[in-house]
Amino acid sequence: MTLRQRNSLYIDTFGPDNDAVERGFQWLCQAAAGQDNLSGTIAVLVLGNLNGVIRDVLGEEITRPLAKDKKIKLLYAANEAETEIDLSLLFLRMRSVRLISGPVLAFYPNKDMLDMIDDMRAVTDVLIVPWLPVNDATAMTSSLPLSVDQDVKHWLNTWQAQILDAPTGDASPPPFYDPVVESALKALTCRVNLSTGIAHPGDERVAIATFKLLRNEGYTLDSEAIRGWLIRHNWRSKDSDAVSTLVQKIVQGKRVGSRAVRNTGPYEKGMLDLWKNWEDDEE
Repeated sequence: MTLRQRNSLYIDTFGPDNDAVERGFQWLCQAAAGQDNLSGTIAVLVLGNLNGVIRDVLGEEITRPLAKDKKIKLLYAANEAETEIDLSLLFLRMRSVRLISGPVLAFYPNKDMLDMIDDMRAVTDVLIVPWLPVNDATAMTSSLPLSVDQDVKHWLNTWQAQILDAPTGDASPPPFYDPVVESALKALTCRVNLSTGIAHPGDERVAIATFKLLRNEGYTLDSEAIRGWLIRHNWRSKDSDAVSTLVQKIVQGKRVGSRAVRNTGPYEKGMLDLWKNWEDDEE
């Protein structure tokens, strides 16, 4: 079972924040200089986000050509040496993002942006600069949509993101909330086609049967925790959302599944023994 490894960070700030933009940009340059391909990416929702505080901090000599050509070359000086790095721009309406790799600095992301980044398998490090504060009750009074803050919180939980420059502690993620539910997710991941998630009726049937059995046997189904686990284990964001929605409906006792898969029948309780004794070499 392959677990995706990613260095995920954030700056606990209340935008616009010139210092946060400067710290984020310095992190990106340093991270890019440490990559074999000497490249990094700045992510924004729309090109207009490069104006204002980002332009004020980085300067038009960086933001203008970046907005025009979507990439620039930059000399980064560190330890009395200069390294030429390539910086690219990522935004939601880009037609192709397959070549994005290395570190990504995301300014003021929403769920669509975070999902796009999560689906990029070659991205190694991510730092987000949220517009709303992560742990500040004043977010409730902001004129901006609260969903922006909630999106950030969900992303932090998914990746167990750490504050930039915080003291380094135990880097290992905490254990999943229930080992039996986690084993069921591992079994589901092994059975479904990860390129389509549960879109195929056969995969949907297995998912429904899995979560119904867990519910009927008294196991807690945390849809948000399940979604995060799936993303960390190479499910695409939209497919993880589909599973999360399915889990919510099952917990609420709602009818689930298309007509072709509605009658899943009793799932073998012997599966519980398999899940309880699941062993793999996940690292």
